[in-house]
Amino acid sequence: MKSLHLHLLLFAVSATLCLAEENRPIEHLSEADRSSLAEVKNQASGQGDEGKQAHATGSWAGEERECGEMKLCWIPAGRFIMGSMNNGDDEDPAQRELWETFLRGEWDFTTGSPKREDNEGRAAVELSDGFWLGRYEVTQGQYQEIMGKNPSFFKQAGKTAPVEQVSWLDAMEFCRKLTERQRETGSIPEGWGYTLPTEAQWEYACRAGSRTVYSFGDDPARLGTYGWFKENSNKTPHPVGQKKRNAWGLFDMHGNVWEWVLDHYGRRLPGGKDPEGPATGEFRVYRGGGWVHSPHLCGSAYRYWSSPTSDIHYRGFRVALSTGAARHQERYAALRKIHEAQSQSDPAVGTLNANPLFKADAGDKMSLEGLRFTNSLGMKFVPMPGTSVYFCEHETRVMDYAAFATENPQVNRMWKNVVRKGHRQTGEHPVVNINWLEAKAFCAWLSQKEGKTYRLPTDHEWSIAVGIGARENPRVKPMKQKRSKNYPWGSDWPPPVGSGNFSGSETGARFSIEGYRDDYVATAPVKSFPPNQHGLHDLSGNVSEWCEDWASEKEKYRVMRGGSLSDYIDSSLRSSFRSGSTPSGRNSNRGFRCVVEGRETNSK
Repeated sequence: MKSLHLHLLLFAVSATLCLAEENRPIEHLSEADRSSLAEVKNQASGQGDEGKQAHATGSWAGEERECGEMKLCWIPAGRFIMGSMNNGDDEDPAQRELWETFLRGEWDFTTGSPKREDNEGRAAVELSDGFWLGRYEVTQGQYQEIMGKNPSFFKQAGKTAPVEQVSWLDAMEFCRKLTERQRETGSIPEGWGYTLPTEAQWEYACRAGSRTVYSFGDDPARLGTYGWFKENSNKTPHPVGQKKRNAWGLFDMHGNVWEWVLDHYGRRLPGGKDPEGPATGEFRVYRGGGWVHSPHLCGSAYRYWSSPTSDIHYRGFRVALSTGAARHQERYAALRKIHEAQSQSDPAVGTLNANPLFKADAGDKMSLEGLRFTNSLGMKFVPMPGTSVYFCEHETRVMDYAAFATENPQVNRMWKNVVRKGHRQTGEHPVVNINWLEAKAFCAWLSQKEGKTYRLPTDHEWSIAVGIGARENPRVKPMKQKRSKNYPWGSDWPPPVGSGNFSGSETGARFSIEGYRDDYVATAPVKSFPPNQHGLHDLSGNVSEWCEDWASEKEKYRVMRGGSLSDYIDSSLRSSFRSGSTPSGRNSNRGFRCVVEGRETNSK
């Protein structure tokens, strides 16, 4: 009788796991049922605890297993429709019937294919082999254990928060090292290894049988129950597993951090049997949405892409354990060798491709510790390697300029009480409506006040600060410098959310960056966005910044760098972009940042 009860329980639980189309997530079973279920699992495999690891495949969707450091869920082989469910195909009866025929297994890829749309369209996918997928996103603690370092921007979120600021290459290296480690300990079956899930595997696991916008349905109002996103994250990632899991036992598939997947990006979704995306490409795909993003970006079908060397503070990964890992690792090893060769032949490649906005080198941080200083106005300065100056971490604030204006009441008052689109600037906002002559006067006043030499940065110093100094010739006039294809945040376009204060959808402007939003319709308080590897904020957007130099030999215009809150064209936000203005010119998009002379040049 007990045996019958156990088999009925197994059948009931397996049915619950596989009925994801009705979107019924697994909730906690009673202790008795969990104990019974574990016993049935061992009976089904013909083994007890002793032979648990030798049993490579799972028995039902969502079956849980621990392999060394990793907690995994079994994802069975199957068919599904990949991509957006809301592109109008359901209104075409013939097309709808074609999809249903595929899902019933009455049609295969040799007889043609249903219609496929671009990017978030649809593609029929068949996964012929099951695989294990991380129950959680890889955490900071796990990454530290395997890689010996924690690159996360949000370290204060804790060891159980997802690791972020990892590139695709970093994620694959983690998988390689984890595979080696667990093979040595016998934690994984022979012929299996860790890798990133393919894009198709990721979406299949995320959907868990559902055909809705999210794994739990179409209503974004329920997203807060399943994930961390812009409206509930308090601007930070959170420890994994705090929200509800999907029907196959996976946590944080919607939000917390975006997750790298294996595939190169292609406009068309990778349909067919066991697809792995285009064979080549410049970018890799990531999925799932993040803590800083809107609900629609956290849907099961939403996809984004970036350079495999790009790392940023809202992107991490989860691992897959599969029989295809060895093949994936061979391709990864070849790509890693190419990247390393490029970096050795041109040291600037590493800086340009490694997303300098959010990546900091631990060695640099240690060598600069204790060298930062705060002046009498509360302006914070950091030494800039490769120069003889300290850079102010932030653009000059209204409160800084107010101190100057108080002692010099004759200065133009256009900087004061600036209101833009109904938003009045506070003391923490960057001062605007300042021309080059007034910025120089502020620096001269501060120099006299503190006995140091304050000035505007040179054009080349500004290039070093933004990470492209090694690519430019300081003897060439600013406007004749070669234009870089990189941005202060990396190589992504449109900018990843959180990159800076630009003209996004929040402005309601006729011209804005499609797909970008930063929530500031006017200037943002300084340091509202994360710093680059040198600790500098707002090198892209907010306000354009005056430099010391003349723009060209004609000596008519002074150089401005950094773009502003009004910029929406990609070329205007590149790290190498320069504009020019007469020294007396002023507007509400312009401000400045100071440097202080007086440190020995560090050619590091």
